[in-house]
Amino acid sequence: GIGNIILVDLDDVCISNTNRQLHATSTNVGKMKIDVMRGRMLDINPSCQRDGAPGIVRDVGGGGGGLTACVDAIDGTREKTALLLACVRMGVPVVTCGGAAGRRDPTKVVVDDLTRVSEDRLLFKCRKSLRQDHGFAGVPSTRGGGRVVEMIALDELVVPKKQGNARRLGENTNEKSS
Repeated sequence: GIGNIILVDLDDVCISNTNRQLHATSTNVGKMKIDVMRGRMLDINPSCQRDGAPGIVRDVGGGGGGLTACVDAIDGTREKTALLLACVRMGVPVVTCGGAAGRRDPTKVVVDDLTRVSEDRLLFKCRKSLRQDHGFAGVPSTRGGGRVVEMIALDELVVPKKQGNARRLGENTNEKSS
C-alpha cells in the first residue's frame, strides 16, 4: 500500500474544477487544494503519512529522496515538463494526466505511453519540450529507467458559448437567431 504521500499544489478549489477533480465540491470552493486532499486522505486512511506544501514545481533535482512513484496533474507545460524530466532521470515511474477542462465523459479516459499522445495539447507541448529542449530523441521512457504513462480524456471538448451555454467543439456556431 501507500505509506507516504507528498502533495504539492498552489491552487485553491474553484467551481470550474468540479467536472474533473473529486475533492472539488461546492462546500470546498476557496479552500486550498492540499488541505482538502489531505482531509480526504485522512478519511480514507488515517494512518497514511501526508505531507503537503502550497507551491509550484519549477525545478526538481536531487536523487528522489526515496520517491518510488509519482502521479502528476500539473496543468503548466514548463512545470509538468520539469517534473517528468526529473522522474525519468531518477528512474521513478510517473503517471501524468492530460488536460481535462471541458471534458465530461469519464468513460473516455485512456491510459497509454506519453509517446503516443495525439489528442491533448498540454501533453503534446511537454513531449515536444522533452525532445527539443532536453535531448529525448525518441521514447522518454528509455532514459534512466523511468516510464512515463499518460492519461487522457478522448471525449469531445465542450466549450462555453457567449450566452453561457455549452456546445461541442466543431458544432456550427453560425446559428440564426429567431
